[in-house]
Amino acid sequence: MKQLISVVNYWALLLLIVLIAIAYHPIVRDASRGMGIESGSILSPYILIVFAGLTVLSSRSLFRYRMQRRSWLLLFIVFLACIFAYAFFKNDEMLSDIRSLGISLCAIGIGCNLNLNEKKYKFLLLFCAGLFTFVGIMNIMHGLGGFVIERVYLRIGKNILGVNIATSILIYVAFILDSSVRKKRKWFFCALVALSFLIVLTLRARTATLCSGIIIFYAVYAYNLRKSFRNAIFKSLGIFILVIMIALFIPTVRDYIYDSFTMGHEDDLLSGRTVRNEVALDFFFDNFFFGNVHQRVELAWVHNFPLLKLSSYGILLSLPILLLYLYQLIFTLKKSLHLQRDLLGSLGYIALLIPFICSMNEPTLPYGPGTGTVFNFILLGLALSYDNKV
Repeated sequence: MKQLISVVNYWALLLLIVLIAIAYHPIVRDASRGMGIESGSILSPYILIVFAGLTVLSSRSLFRYRMQRRSWLLLFIVFLACIFAYAFFKNDEMLSDIRSLGISLCAIGIGCNLNLNEKKYKFLLLFCAGLFTFVGIMNIMHGLGGFVIERVYLRIGKNILGVNIATSILIYVAFILDSSVRKKRKWFFCALVALSFLIVLTLRARTATLCSGIIIFYAVYAYNLRKSFRNAIFKSLGIFILVIMIALFIPTVRDYIYDSFTMGHEDDLLSGRTVRNEVALDFFFDNFFFGNVHQRVELAWVHNFPLLKLSSYGILLSLPILLLYLYQLIFTLKKSLHLQRDLLGSLGYIALLIPFICSMNEPTLPYGPGTGTVFNFILLGLALSYDNKV
């Protein structure tokens, strides 16, 4: 019976990944918009059904490890804060946060419940990475006709797609660093890394592009830190210098990167984010305890997750959300710097840093929107499970 449940879990997870990735395919996106669906897609109900099924199958693993139990406790405190906000201010905005946080914690449980051998685990990683790379290419071909930089952004949820492609880049890098992978295949993964970078540049997912670069250096550093600190610094700096030289001294590459980041935004590279953040910060200090919960002032959507919560709920009501945020961030940072397994086996710790890094410039990350980032949390669950088998 356990073996049957394990098989069902695995295939249901593959189906979930397919549905999430295909939801960003241009044909599905156009069909969704044609039906008047502005948020989500026509596949959203099926994604939630499969995700709910996986959660039920993984119910015994939702509270397995201390990290999970602490996270659920903090989510319960968020729930109490939501009740307080509604009871005193008739504000139910925090319900969306409970949903997003709950999805992420369920995803960790799904990962903890997976019992994969090495072959299945590697296939899962490559399947997901390849699928998101393919969807990225399809968006470019459908929306732009080729790899060119346009002033108008593609309306495809590029920031969440960018996070998933950045995760794909990390997976390819992990296979390059894996000693069991043959040299010829390492060159193939190098080509996939270059292609994936080209995709995020063309999509103009600027935060994801920067995050991809940061995460590569960090992955190389964390991987080599097991050997020695000196070796980690030497190799990560070596890759950094190589990338900078390619970006600066090859004119075609330099111009492509420059256009991706600046075209149409020469006067404001952050697209107004700085002004919105300053307004939100001033509003927070003026309404320190309860933020915008009782005032309901129309504020521009702040593209920084911690600042958005502080300005929306104030220090008292946002504190449990931010504590959960900081706890998971610090936990993954500590684990990624003290890997108990090789990089592939501990990939979830570094993979989860991707949506956290991007959350500094996005409003909903790292917890969604919806199931957009669940694969990173599933990878965290897998890493937790593998660490406890060491």
